[in-house]
Amino acid sequence: MRREPIVWPSEVDPVLDSRERRLVDRSLVWLREHRPREAAALWDHVKRVARLGDVLDRTPTLPLGAMMRDEDVQEAELVERLAHADPMGRELLLPEKAHVARAFQLAKIALLRELRQVLEPVGGGEATLHAELHSELAQSVYTLIATEILVGMLSDQLLAEPHRRRAARQLILLWERAAQLEIDDFCPVLEAAWRARSRIGVQFGALVGAGEYMRLVASDCPAEFLDYFVRDDAGDDEVQAFEEFLFNLPFEELTRLRAASRERGSVIDRAAAEQILGRSLAESASIGDPDSVYRSYARRRTAAEHRRWVGAPGPRRTAEAYILTTVLAGADRFTTAEFPSHKFSS
Repeated sequence: MRREPIVWPSEVDPVLDSRERRLVDRSLVWLREHRPREAAALWDHVKRVARLGDVLDRTPTLPLGAMMRDEDVQEAELVERLAHADPMGRELLLPEKAHVARAFQLAKIALLRELRQVLEPVGGGEATLHAELHSELAQSVYTLIATEILVGMLSDQLLAEPHRRRAARQLILLWERAAQLEIDDFCPVLEAAWRARSRIGVQFGALVGAGEYMRLVASDCPAEFLDYFVRDDAGDDEVQAFEEFLFNLPFEELTRLRAASRERGSVIDRAAAEQILGRSLAESASIGDPDSVYRSYARRRTAAEHRRWVGAPGPRRTAEAYILTTVLAGADRFTTAEFPSHKFSS
């Protein structure tokens, strides 16, 4: 039977890029034939995302004063306000466009997640579509993480003021083009690093990280990402943040495990690590799902922010934040040309 393409009504045109739209097209066509009830429900979800996209398109980034004064001046003032954000009031300081853009990102992630779930092969779905949806979902989640890293930079007082201004300018562009820009457009090195990290597990052992490092290399983690943390002049904070990234454990727990390993005079396997820490390490050992990648980042970010507040030992930023800070140092604006060609200084 010939499958007719989905006709997208112009009044609910969903602001998806061409690749996402073709994938949603194919998924809905398959579901309409095999699971019409789910197809109808997901078509409604597509229209909800489309309406959010329309709201996003209609929402200004700059305040109403931009109508009365030069927009470049207004943008410069917004950059200055964002670059001096109080972490306790940061959400209130962000423009309306930032909140709508985040809502759109989350709605698109929810749509892709639902499509992937319905097309799960073990549930009778379609394997090729499921794999492609997994990839698109991961990309959208990684874009969300990168945006959160930039927002976190606004109130990071350990970060030089020019870097906070650059983070603010990049956020403004991301909010303006939230329906079009994704992680591969502005920082593909982070996307590749997260994809590589999601392919490897943690074996603990001597807690040196050599095995995990080599598995990252074998999983095509970008050399510039890896080289940044093993360079001769890497700071303790950077090395510790990379260890957190490798083991998917906070600095404090790694410190406890290493102390226990020295006391026992033996390496630590997962069972021993769980006994020492008093919790399951199932997710720490494997973060293959995009949601798990997000939770890994969120835990490490929360721990880093806590250390900054109380002056506790350990890294003050995540490994990803150190990388994105370095990327920002080499570009004044996000462009699809600058970022893929960016090389870290040795």
